[in-house]
Amino acid sequence: MRYILTIRKRAEKHITETYNWYEKQRTGLGSEFVLSVESVLTSISRDPFIFQTTYQNIRCALIPRFPFGIFYFVIESKIIVISVFHLSRNPKLWNK
Repeated sequence: MRYILTIRKRAEKHITETYNWYEKQRTGLGSEFVLSVESVLTSISRDPFIFQTTYQNIRCALIPRFPFGIFYFVIESKIIVISVFHLSRNPKLWNK
């Protein structure tokens, strides 16, 4: 089955903010973060059910090398990314 991947604006904002933060730490690190995110999004698109359910129908795919997870859910042929979230933060924050 082919899935349609949608990234909500809030998740896009998280990616941009994290990119900017990593770039300030070391030039090029933000780009490495974005490449890692893109790689995980490709994996999610291929088979969204390989990643564990963390809360109700929300799944989390971990981003290699970075302490972030991509949180998403699947409805029929749609994958909805709701957050790219630092894993040490309180999970109730992304629930909002």
